[in-house]
Amino acid sequence: MNAIIIILSICVSAGAVSIHELKIPRAVEVGSENVVLDCNYDYDVVEEAGLEVKWYFNHEPAPFFQWIAGLQDSQPQLIDARFQGKIDLDFTGGATNYTKYRALMLHSPSVDMAGTYTCKVSSLLSEAVEEAEMLVYAPASASAFRQQRVEDRVNVSCEFNGIYPLPSIKLTWGSFALFEDSMVVTPRGNASFDVLIHKTLEHSELPAETVFGCELSIPGTEYLVREEAIYHHRGRRSLEMEKIRELEASRQRKSKQSVYYNLDSRIEVGEIGVMESNTTTIKS
Repeated sequence: MNAIIIILSICVSAGAVSIHELKIPRAVEVGSENVVLDCNYDYDVVEEAGLEVKWYFNHEPAPFFQWIAGLQDSQPQLIDARFQGKIDLDFTGGATNYTKYRALMLHSPSVDMAGTYTCKVSSLLSEAVEEAEMLVYAPASASAFRQQRVEDRVNVSCEFNGIYPLPSIKLTWGSFALFEDSMVVTPRGNASFDVLIHKTLEHSELPAETVFGCELSIPGTEYLVREEAIYHHRGRRSLEMEKIRELEASRQRKSKQSVYYNLDSRIEVGEIGVMESNTTTIKS
């Protein structure tokens, strides 16, 4: 009796289905074509008759897609109306009659299709489950970066429209990040957002030229937008140019006073002096 139990256990273990690899892109842009979710699984021949593949979204109890792989001539079924027109039911991802509909092809995914996708492969003997996250992001449809002086202050602002999900956004002064005075997030009807960030600086604190920047990124993606602009402090620039002119005039005056002493005689020259090999130069 014990020997029979051991043999049965070995058979069940050998026949267990397993998901070899669940390939789901981590992030895709809204409207992308031909996004493939692939559930690559292994199984034993004894499990073919009862093999089923189901896909779930955001841990909901009912699948949105299923295929009875063990039933001859069975076709995949789309259960959830939210995915109607988004999934190509004719797409095949596997090479055999028991794996050909293992993968899903999504057409033009929308932001509401971002979430957790779960693949479940089961037989009469065992089952395997794997899940992964997919982010569907929307880049900004418009942007504006502004810097404006109002009396004794300078307003720096950055605005992005129609972006999803909520981005990471910051203002910069050269290589330094600025702590914003305010950030306003406005939801839009299509599940995206408008984001406005603002900072006010004292005009007197700024140098002659200041490089302001605005940087936006979406976490979990490679999407990055950066804009820069130079703010000219004209009053400070005039003062610095005046100092430069004074220094240049002073340098020229000192240069004209340069005197070269020959060993035998004193010779006064202009800005350029020619030195012989036996000449010693002294700046007075």
